[in-house]
Amino acid sequence: MVSTLMRRGLYLGMVGMLLGCGGADSQTDTTSNERGQVADDIGYTDPNGHLLSEQDHVLLVHNQKRNLHFTDINLSYSIELERAAQAYANVLAQNGRFEHDPNNHIKGYGENLYAYTKNEPISIDEAMIHWYDDEEPLYNYNDGSCEEAYYPDGKKIACGHYTQVVWQETHEVGCANAQYQSGDFTGGYIYVCKYKKAGNIVGEKPYCTSYSNADIYLNQVPTSFALANRTFQIELRQEDRTACTKVDYFNSSISFAADLQSAVVDDFEMLTLTYNNAPAINRLEFDTVSIENNVIKLSGINKNIPATAYQDKNIYMNIRMIGEADDYYSVEMEWNVLDSSNALYTRSMKAKLYK
Repeated sequence: MVSTLMRRGLYLGMVGMLLGCGGADSQTDTTSNERGQVADDIGYTDPNGHLLSEQDHVLLVHNQKRNLHFTDINLSYSIELERAAQAYANVLAQNGRFEHDPNNHIKGYGENLYAYTKNEPISIDEAMIHWYDDEEPLYNYNDGSCEEAYYPDGKKIACGHYTQVVWQETHEVGCANAQYQSGDFTGGYIYVCKYKKAGNIVGEKPYCTSYSNADIYLNQVPTSFALANRTFQIELRQEDRTACTKVDYFNSSISFAADLQSAVVDDFEMLTLTYNNAPAINRLEFDTVSIENNVIKLSGINKNIPATAYQDKNIYMNIRMIGEADDYYSVEMEWNVLDSSNALYTRSMKAKLYK
């Protein structure tokens, strides 16, 4: 017998550590029948590559809620995340379960779920009532606690859906429906939204209003950029998402070869990693440079930190262009200069590359 809560709707949000949930790429059960939706049947954009009205509406509803707390960065819609959400929704629809994707951590995805027994696809408007409207009044921003409240079946309400929706460092979302083929929800629907970066990192604030990143997330995003035979000073933005403070500091420079086949970063200082109780300094020699859409991808060798296990280790750095001002490009930098095979050594920061 379906409980009162199931008839009203069920919803789960990722609560706790960043690595608590993960992507669905390894689960691609897209078996279809007369009642199911499968990823292969979904039109992800219109013929001109523009978002569909439902995708636009997902963005509108999310950003309206987020803009009640901050306005310096809105979500963008990700077809990659929608495909992952559809694949996992199909899995749940087939197996009749209601649980988080155990593989979210592989891709660094956050996730919100909502399900009901009504024979009608779930809209973001319906889901957001439960994810945001029900939970926002219960959340205490100062200490990160959730006021004690309970569902009709006696389960305690958490605030993880709300905090994922408004997680300021989350920049992309994609959502999908599927109709249940088995289980207590048979004939009803499961709605999955995937987020990247994942929210709900233990100890961090969901958003900071003591400073703005509006100088990083600019309205003007470059579609082309001149790199060959040029050197850019790097200014990193180090953020404390618990104390909600930031420090901007110049950190080395990056020089691209004339043929754009190689690049060098001299004396790259990683404040989050130390060597002999001092900041780790690295000369990064990249022998591979590629550009995919607005991401500069570099790989090569770490030539510094002598007499350690990391000397001459393979390294990588990804530089994602997210804005352009008269005198700088704003970027998100992700790098691993110690051991590219170990994700624990990967770091990311916002930065400016001065022209």
